[in-house]
Amino acid sequence: MKFVATVNGTAIGNASSNVVPPALFVEIGGGSGARVLSKPTPAARAGGAGGLLDISAMLNAGLPSSGVAIAKVAGSGSPTRSELAIEPNIVTEFARLAAGHYEVELRRPDGRIVSQGIDIDKNTLTTILFPLAEPSEDMALAGEDWALWPAIVGELASLGAAEPEPSRGPREVSFDDVGILGNAMHYERSAGAFKIWKSNSNGRLDRFEVNDTVERRFDSSSGMPLFARVRAMPGRMEYAVIPSVGSNGANVRGRWMPYLITDTSAAASERMTSVGIDGLKWVGLFGFLGVRDFASGNVLLDSGLGHSATVAYEDDEVARNPFPALAAALVAVGSGEAARTKKWLPLMARMSADHRALPDAPIILGRHRLMRAKSAGDLEAALAHFEEGYARGVPYFSLSVDWLSRGLNSIGTNSEGHRDRQMAARRLASRVDPTAAFTVVRMS
Repeated sequence: MKFVATVNGTAIGNASSNVVPPALFVEIGGGSGARVLSKPTPAARAGGAGGLLDISAMLNAGLPSSGVAIAKVAGSGSPTRSELAIEPNIVTEFARLAAGHYEVELRRPDGRIVSQGIDIDKNTLTTILFPLAEPSEDMALAGEDWALWPAIVGELASLGAAEPEPSRGPREVSFDDVGILGNAMHYERSAGAFKIWKSNSNGRLDRFEVNDTVERRFDSSSGMPLFARVRAMPGRMEYAVIPSVGSNGANVRGRWMPYLITDTSAAASERMTSVGIDGLKWVGLFGFLGVRDFASGNVLLDSGLGHSATVAYEDDEVARNPFPALAAALVAVGSGEAARTKKWLPLMARMSADHRALPDAPIILGRHRLMRAKSAGDLEAALAHFEEGYARGVPYFSLSVDWLSRGLNSIGTNSEGHRDRQMAARRLASRVDPTAAFTVVRMS
């Protein structure tokens, strides 16, 4: 993004900066492309003095069945509700509104916002049909996963606008093994953990499926997160976390099948690998987490997704799935709202105690304790959580990586090895892309 300062039409200076989370992109100019339809409706249905508003996010392609977008209404009247999760291709009855002018804002899980002005008349039903951008041919590789749209669509857009680089040609990408990655970036191979194979390619983007050899990953309390080592010539290497629940992920509630997409032409400054989930129920939540839009994430959780996340971990007979609940807790704690945070702390404590394979759970507890610390004892408790998370390996979520680094480096202590842990956590955080929900570590 470039900024130019002018005086009387003459440029006197300029500055450039990269946009990083938390950031949202608002489409201005050119309109939202929405269709606004109005028709009379009985006074009894409209509520007397005003009219009704319905909203729909219209797509031709199949997309997530939960939380495609968040609609927000503000204007001259007092709506009975101001925010609501919008499902795809379903007209949602939003609210009864007093007659007047309103602005309707649609927040998408790729970080973009579109807005449309409307006039509500008495005894009228007004329907807004928001067209959400269809994926390009390249995005067909990612299927229905909106969590990948910001990364891949953004990179495709920047590629089209940038001058070609001499080193920016297609590369053959390989996954030579899977293993455990420590926070000091020590890698230990774990033979036979996953089978990774290329399922689709368009010449630039390659999709790789992940088949787990373990039936239920989280039946055991032991283990650590596993990372795929991704190599590409010349000299590119990344570690991408594999958030698998086991070989029966296709049959768990909401479906959960991790896959990887690699950009074989990614520039040296760009992440080469993206982690996606083939599971329609959750991708809106992970999209909002990736762009750090905690407010919209909370609306999704309030719409029933929070309960589903808890059930996915505690009551699924096929396999425990901790990842939606971890994402929900990250959103709740990240929002700073005490009531929302309190709801997820007991589950995070149980996860932390039951599964050493989950570094994120103690890190979330540490972040909560640190942000509300009122005594030296609170800081000591927060530090103990962060150190426990550090000992479990690199976290699944990029936000957890950030919180781990900030937590360890904001609490001073003379304990043995603390300085080394601080430096290692900082180095790790500097190599992880904060715009992706799941952790990808760039090593080159």
